[in-house]
Amino acid sequence: ISTADADGDIVKNIITWYNNVSTYQNLYLPMEGGTSNSTYTKDYTNFSINASVNGGAVWNSTGGYDGRGAYRCDGTSGYLQSDLSGSGWNNLTVMFWAKPINSPTSVGIFQWANSLSSGTPYILLQRDTSTSARWFASNDYRLTNLTINNNNWYHFAITFNGSAWSFYTNGSLSGFYTGGPGASGSGSLYYCNGYDGYFAGMIDDAQVYKKSLSPEQIGAIYANRT
Repeated sequence: ISTADADGDIVKNIITWYNNVSTYQNLYLPMEGGTSNSTYTKDYTNFSINASVNGGAVWNSTGGYDGRGAYRCDGTSGYLQSDLSGSGWNNLTVMFWAKPINSPTSVGIFQWANSLSSGTPYILLQRDTSTSARWFASNDYRLTNLTINNNNWYHFAITFNGSAWSFYTNGSLSGFYTGGPGASGSGSLYYCNGYDGYFAGMIDDAQVYKKSLSPEQIGAIYANRT
């Protein structure tokens, strides 16, 4: 799909996907102008689970991975929260873009949990050291030593197909773990927060699917081909 603006302004296509008449995209937060502000950022799916903007999270019109909108979190109190429950889901995909900016270590970049300060999240991506991150799923850390350096954008994705977890970085498989869902997926999605503290950096283009996307689909989304 190609779109142009008569005045030459930057245009971004925001697409939600359907299978026949049903959607398996349950959250899409592109964080673009007109629908992002100091109070909320819009969910473009028909579920309309907008994310609230809290503390020191500030929208930046050109700060995103694509030069468009994104949120910068201050590492002290800023985070985004979307109250999406995944309770009972047997398949899922979570993906988003993140860019650390002098972020503290041992803090959550993202978590799906029952509370902001939860020590037992459903899913957690944690900034482990100044140069690494690790994924928590199925009640433990299942993938460690992911390279994540300051001032670089990274596309992260995690899938669960009912029996195994797969972890992706920049469109490529980083690892997998065979095991059950672990803790309940009920609760909320927290961006820029997770065990144990606040992430300092940028967050952009967050999506959640009630479907385990294929490696080819994740690679295509990372490459901005869909």
